[in-house]
Amino acid sequence: MKTIYYGDIITMEPLKAEAILVENEIIKKVGTKKEVMKLKDKDTKVVNLKNNCLMPAFIDAHSHIMAVAKTFLIADLKEAKTKEEVIKVLENFKTKKGKWILGYNYNLNENPVKDNFPDNPVLVTHVSGHTGYLNSKAMNLLKKEGNGYFEEQEFMEIVNNIKPFTLNDLIKGYKKAEKLYLSYGITTAQEGLLTKENFDVLKALALKNNLILEVTGYTDSLKITEKNSKYNNFKVGGYKIFLDGSPSAKTAFLLEPYTGTNNYGISNYSHKELEEIITKVLKEKKQLLIHSNGDAASLQLVNVYQTLSKKYREFYRPVLIHAQIIDKKELEKAKDLKIIPSFFVSHVYHFGDVHIKNLGFSRASNISPLKWASDLNLIYTIHQDSPVLKPHILEGVWCAVNRLTKNNVLLGENQKIEVYEALKAVTINAAYQYFAENKKGSIKEGKDADLIILDKNPLKIAKKDIINIKVIETIKKGVSVYKI
Repeated sequence: MKTIYYGDIITMEPLKAEAILVENEIIKKVGTKKEVMKLKDKDTKVVNLKNNCLMPAFIDAHSHIMAVAKTFLIADLKEAKTKEEVIKVLENFKTKKGKWILGYNYNLNENPVKDNFPDNPVLVTHVSGHTGYLNSKAMNLLKKEGNGYFEEQEFMEIVNNIKPFTLNDLIKGYKKAEKLYLSYGITTAQEGLLTKENFDVLKALALKNNLILEVTGYTDSLKITEKNSKYNNFKVGGYKIFLDGSPSAKTAFLLEPYTGTNNYGISNYSHKELEEIITKVLKEKKQLLIHSNGDAASLQLVNVYQTLSKKYREFYRPVLIHAQIIDKKELEKAKDLKIIPSFFVSHVYHFGDVHIKNLGFSRASNISPLKWASDLNLIYTIHQDSPVLKPHILEGVWCAVNRLTKNNVLLGENQKIEVYEALKAVTINAAYQYFAENKKGSIKEGKDADLIILDKNPLKIAKKDIINIKVIETIKKGVSVYKI
């Protein structure tokens, strides 16, 4: 099967194109319309892009697709503004006596469920994904003490230890999550926290999967023993660790305390402990993804890698996940150490006003410092950290070039980047993060035909309108897997 696309094309390569030929999952020819049309035969499908735009499919640099799958099975509390509204939403998810009731996207600073639902254990997750609340029934069941509030490592252990869903439940949820990712133009996605439960679901889905999945193991809960394992459309990648928490939950580890407090956030490891973990990963020649939000955590990370650079010549492209509060000097060190920052820049819009309150305007203005990274010619990526946010890649691009908060505050004029740089972060740079720059991330002869058709060219419209661009079609290896 041959397909020719011609019209408005963004290649993400120096070579411009008027047309491309796709054959047998691969981009066979990139060139002028005249050059490509010469290769047409009677069985070739020809697509006139008209007013639409063709470009490489988006690559999800960091998210949790299995957690997204679970959101289709639990209560969304985003619109619940009071404890009473939370209870009302959760009531709709109440089933049998003794069954778990789960909610996410909670955004208040008090336990809304402690003395409610005496017959059902309840877990409510904060919008940051790093903290949450249990009711009394759940506390008794899990043998926990306190007021029902838990954060960071202890909270994540709770989440990973409860098993409220069957395998069939999770498969159904995954299929909905997959469709969601494809609708946003993503053909390579990530499961950033591989647990035994997630691994079982992904293996069950391996025979039919419209996404390429990159999965990473949490070093404290699951050792990856199947080196270089591949299951059709997903592969086991490297390891994941958490250095600190979230700035919106005031648990990111900072060099200076949160405004008006003596709280510096949370540090999960000492220098020695972190050095031991990274050394083990390097001995396995695996990639390491490091959750690090605060500047103190990032400083600790680069200091450890600098220590290890005296012994190891190759670090296997470590990824600094989130990198929200990081000094320019640490970014310079990250470049020297070949560490890839993956910025959660959509925080500017969704949590920027909270960051101004928690950090002060000056510090908040430099969250997700993409311009510093760009000026240093650092290879960096952009992600949405779904399910914290929807896997709306173009929203991340929009945030990177506009940097407006929900209250329409311009947060970090000096950290804005150009649209093309933002697109690199979700295509060719993200491919590099996955060691796949020779297979995907740009429109180039010999690469996989992972493509998307947009209703507008993001390089040709007003920056403020990028958020409104629609994905018309998503194509994986030459096959249409989503179309409106």
